[in-house]
Order: sequence, then structure tokens, then C-alpha cells
Amino acid sequence: MERLDRAMCNAEWRTMFPEATVKVLHRTYSDHSPLVVYTQGMHPLKPLSRPFRFETTWMSHPGLIDVIKSAWISMNDNLLNATSEFTCRATDWNKETLADIFKRKRQLLTRIEGTQKALADKFTHSL
Repeated sequence: MERLDRAMCNAEWRTMFPEATVKVLHRTYSDHSPLVVYTQGMHPLKPLSRPFRFETTWMSHPGLIDVIKSAWISMNDNLLNATSEFTCRATDWNKETLADIFKRKRQLLTRIEGTQKALADKFTHSL
């Protein structure tokens, strides 16, 4: 096995982006590792408040319809309040109901990364 996934730059680019770093992501769909180039360095700190994101996985959960109904039933002709109520309820519901799914996904990706590192060090058919 040879490592083919690399990032390259010239001296001029490196002078323009002295803090640049490259992060190798997990291989999941291909035998190549995706690369992310951070031109301003990697910042380990997460933002304090993340904007609301509707997760696609919620659509497959039967409890989502109850969250939607409970938020929109008290709308009282105020779309802004109903939208705000939905985002709060959906965020809480996600933390309470689906947090384990994302935790399990992180655990599995960590195991995949460990297996890939072991394969890179020494190839064995058992892995």
C-alpha cells in the first residue's frame, strides 16, 4: 500500500498562507483519503453558538412530526415566533432523542481511522 493522498504547494503560495495546514479525513466511500486545506491554520475551538441546522436524519424518525406539530400549533399568526419555537424544540429533541446516533457515528469513524492507521503502518489481511 502506498500513500497517494497528498497536498502540494509552491513557495509563493506558502508565503501567502504561512499558517496553512492540511487535515486528512477518514476514508469511507473510496480508497482515497479526502484532504481539507485550512489556509489560516486549524482552529480547535468551536464557535460558542452554532446556527440552527435541519438534519436530514430527522426525517426518518417518527417523533419528528410531534415536534413540528407542537411548535406550529401555537403559532397564533406569528410566523417568526413559530419558527423560533420550532428551532428550540427541534434542537432539544435532537439532543434528547438522537444524541446517541451521532456519538455512535463518531465512535465508528474513530475505529475506522484507527484501522486505517494500522494498515498504513503494516498491512495485514485481518484488517
